[in-house]
Amino acid sequence: MAIRPVALSCMTAVTTVIQTSNFHRARCMLAVDLHAAVGRAPIIVDTVESFSGRSLPGAVGLAESGWGTSVADPMQDRLRRKMAELTGGDRTRVIVAVGWSSERFGGRNLALRLVALGYTQVYWYRGGREAWEVAGLPEAPMVPSVW
Repeated sequence: MAIRPVALSCMTAVTTVIQTSNFHRARCMLAVDLHAAVGRAPIIVDTVESFSGRSLPGAVGLAESGWGTSVADPMQDRLRRKMAELTGGDRTRVIVAVGWSSERFGGRNLALRLVALGYTQVYWYRGGREAWEVAGLPEAPMVPSVW
């Protein structure tokens, strides 16, 4: 699938990202919602853009997981294998995709990749690590996964 402009309900502008035919199943999540969800143990996947060694508590770092121009590229197969490992094959697990900021689209692209893989509870944390940090919410050291 090619890249074309699409928008999610929490977006203020149309952006160019990976689009899948079912992109509408990825939902946007704000800082207050994500902070409340951390205690319920969602799988938080950080795209490791502009990385400083810290992320949201419990986040798994998958470098470059939001890159690419298609959900039919080799990255998608790598992501499929890694997410099957992280979720135990349960495609109903809550997954939150996090990038650096709302101005970069790695987190959003990751969310769309996950939807294309059949995950049904996918959220994009639009503000990313930048908004989390500015809000003064807790951070934790993170070592990106080898995948």
